[in-house]
Amino acid sequence: MDLKLHLDFCFSISADLVLAAGWTPRAQPDIVLHAGHASLSPLGIVRFARRDLRTLNRMGYLALFDLSSEPGATDPSEDLFLGLGKEYLPIRQDRLATDLSKMVEIGVDEIFFSYVRMIALGTLPVPAPQIAQRVVNRILAAPRLDRETPHHALNIDRGLVGPDGQGVAKGWFLPATASDQGLAALVINDRQISPAPMLPGCLPRPDLQPYAGRYAFGGRDGWAAAFRLPAAPSGPVQLVLLLPDQLAHSGIVQPLDLVAPDQIAHAVLETAQGIGDRTLAAQLHRATLPAPDQAPPALPDATDPPPDGTVLLVLDHDLDDVDLRDVLRRVTAAHDGTVLVHLLRPMLTEALQQALLGASREAACDLRLSGCAMTPPDPADHPGQVVFARSSILFHVDPAPLLAPGTAALAVTVLDPTAALPGGSDHTALTDRLVDCRLPFACAGPGAVVLAPFAHPTAYLTAEAVLRDLAARLLSTGTATLVAAPAQGFLAGNRGPYCQSLIDGVGWHDFDGLSARLLTEAA
Repeated sequence: MDLKLHLDFCFSISADLVLAAGWTPRAQPDIVLHAGHASLSPLGIVRFARRDLRTLNRMGYLALFDLSSEPGATDPSEDLFLGLGKEYLPIRQDRLATDLSKMVEIGVDEIFFSYVRMIALGTLPVPAPQIAQRVVNRILAAPRLDRETPHHALNIDRGLVGPDGQGVAKGWFLPATASDQGLAALVINDRQISPAPMLPGCLPRPDLQPYAGRYAFGGRDGWAAAFRLPAAPSGPVQLVLLLPDQLAHSGIVQPLDLVAPDQIAHAVLETAQGIGDRTLAAQLHRATLPAPDQAPPALPDATDPPPDGTVLLVLDHDLDDVDLRDVLRRVTAAHDGTVLVHLLRPMLTEALQQALLGASREAACDLRLSGCAMTPPDPADHPGQVVFARSSILFHVDPAPLLAPGTAALAVTVLDPTAALPGGSDHTALTDRLVDCRLPFACAGPGAVVLAPFAHPTAYLTAEAVLRDLAARLLSTGTATLVAAPAQGFLAGNRGPYCQSLIDGVGWHDFDGLSARLLTEAA
């Protein structure tokens, strides 16, 4: 019998990871990568059958090596050799840079889809955009599997994706036979590929009982998956389900429905209720948030404020519509220059229009509506002073310091119940409680700073959560000032879209609090 080691492709995944693909008839090959004076055993080996070898035996292999585990193994001047017993196959350095492209283009299906499955499982990082686009093209060009065959029955009940690339899906899967592989999922979009971590067998599906005669029915055969694309999608997003032991097909591919972020949040909470397990529910929610190592966007340098003292008030009006007039009366009484108002509402109601008109008539300064939308405006349009607050907070703080330009990048006023006690608030403790206890706050600063986070995809539903995160970041670097204001008798408003309930009393602010906690735990 031919016992030789055959190498089809060998390429670098990153500076330290090398993946070798080929075949050998040995059932348990002791493959070793020799790099200089180091001999490396693989982190793991994936075995699979290959149709081109005309056998059902699992002769194909993918072997992953980590060169960083041995000093000197990453020296580019050292040659690499793949060894099995007394056999040594030399690997030219140029192959490490070119073989991935060749494998995607001409590699047999079993090698290619084994590689794709490793990406879906998080074993391998996502390739660079140019290679990712070719991977996506090959996935879409490959034959598809039917949703019901003698070997399996599967369905995607719902698949949603948000405008910032967050998404969730759920369905069910019944195999006919047991396998050491599980269901895996990818999300693809043009040049983007993202793993969609699967939670198999997490949802009760007693309705699948009629399938019990043909498939392995367990009663909890529902699966759930969630993901976050590296960047906002620019076109249709599709979910790819990779079935166990099916390496000659792309599996099941289904387009996802583009919906608003609050609908994604609702789907996450609804699915979590069905799961029941808090740990698994947290995993589902966490998968829709940015990666822990994703750096926050850099803040541009602030520009000089306009000489006329124009201030933009980004207002989360959480009171009744008619109360807007009283809120603006309090703001205009504390400022002599122009006040532009951006209401965080999807549209103006008749009551809001009348309140704005009445406030502008009685104001001593120039008061105008700048915009009405759920997201703040572009920072380039408002380089001067920008103030963010809820309407309910503006009744408990003096707005004058917020309206006046300061020397810090951000001025944060926090409503603190301990501010009136002897000794006042501890600065460090207050900063922590701003995040951990979600204390009410208002903030102000140059538009280039305050509005910058909204020019990028965000992890949160509400503008308040985005700015709370910004405030915590700037306070940690010493570029923001913090002022504590007494908060006796404070009652947050419960009106407006941000105060809506997503499910069973869990509102938008509550969901953002959960997201912030998960991001903190992952950091």
